[in-house]
Amino acid sequence: MKLNKMMLVSMLLLAILTLGAVSAQEDSSADVLAVDSASSHVLGDGISYDKTIYVNTTGDDSNTGSQNSPYATINKGISSVNASDNAVIYLSKGTFTGDNNTDLSISLAHEKYGGSLTIIGQGNDKTFIDGESVSSFLKSVSGDTALTLINISFINGKASTGSMINCGGNLTVDNCVFENNYATGSQGAIVSKGMDLKVTNSVFKNNKASNQGPDICFNNNKGNVYIDNSSFYNATNTGYSCGASVYIANSKNAKITGNTFKDIVGNYNDAALQISSGNGQIMNNVFINCTNSNTDTSNWAQYGVIYLTGNNILKQNL
Repeated sequence: MKLNKMMLVSMLLLAILTLGAVSAQEDSSADVLAVDSASSHVLGDGISYDKTIYVNTTGDDSNTGSQNSPYATINKGISSVNASDNAVIYLSKGTFTGDNNTDLSISLAHEKYGGSLTIIGQGNDKTFIDGESVSSFLKSVSGDTALTLINISFINGKASTGSMINCGGNLTVDNCVFENNYATGSQGAIVSKGMDLKVTNSVFKNNKASNQGPDICFNNNKGNVYIDNSSFYNATNTGYSCGASVYIANSKNAKITGNTFKDIVGNYNDAALQISSGNGQIMNNVFINCTNSNTDTSNWAQYGVIYLTGNNILKQNL
């Protein structure tokens, strides 16, 4: 009898352990960042996606775009999205370059149909979009598009305006790197003329433009700008105009908080950060070795760090 009881207890314990193992496996599966595009899911940031697409440097555009059958190019992923989709495109590790990965256009009527598009890399040290010094990434984004970019490095972009991104829609950038990009005409690595621009946790390094913000240029008096916890290094303005790193020409509200600007050299009337109109809050930023090389101030003002007009609040900047 005792033996039977011991066997029964052992069997119960084994059953409990087996259920626990199955539960742990299910929990582990739930932690996977992305699931098949047939199901809707919610990521940690609270955004619910109802369409999921995968793009891999080793994929094929004749595939289905699923995790096990990824596309090869970013453009194929974008073209698979509808304006009503809250879609996410996951990019693999590696470098995306050339046709159908650069000089792309996005025109999705998200504002009308309630959709959005998010593109997520494997990390800004793992997923790269390379313009090879001849191309940008997005040459145009329509005004009714809602676009988010996460965990990607954008390198070696080149264009007349917007060396990497020229956006007319709502744009959010998080944990991205913009490095060695050149706007030959004007306006920097990101040009935003849409309603809102949000840049967080990102790095801008060694970008240059002929004028108007080699790193970021924003121009929409109905839009809002939010730049937080980002770093700007060694920006170069080769001309004689506005914003040696970040230039906000027109905005409704601009909030610039917790950023670092280092080794920014301005020319003539530009500064590391320039806000020309609207309501600005510039708080808890650090400016290191930001200077102005202009020696002729007869017709142009000389600024090294911050140039502001409009209604602005400055607080605890170093």
